[in-house]
Amino acid sequence: MQVVQLPRAHTHRAKGDEQMENRPCYIMQEGNTTIKIRSALPFMSPAERAQWFQDNDSLIEVQMMKSAWANALWVIERQKQKSESTA
Repeated sequence: MQVVQLPRAHTHRAKGDEQMENRPCYIMQEGNTTIKIRSALPFMSPAERAQWFQDNDSLIEVQMMKSAWANALWVIERQKQKSESTA
């Protein structure tokens, strides 16, 4: 029997993947927390962002985000109707 050495997945000196350094990074400070978004989405125009979501519609993350967005819009509309009926 022979042992096969697999390459390590995380090669960055701190954490994550070495390839992450090549991606754009949006950094935001919220209190004591630093939020880093390693994506080009925050730097895209609204039209480019809409096209990206259309092109990547098959990704589970995009489907989950669209579902959450639709649910939020439904809750907002329901609250408006409820406040109009009580006024």
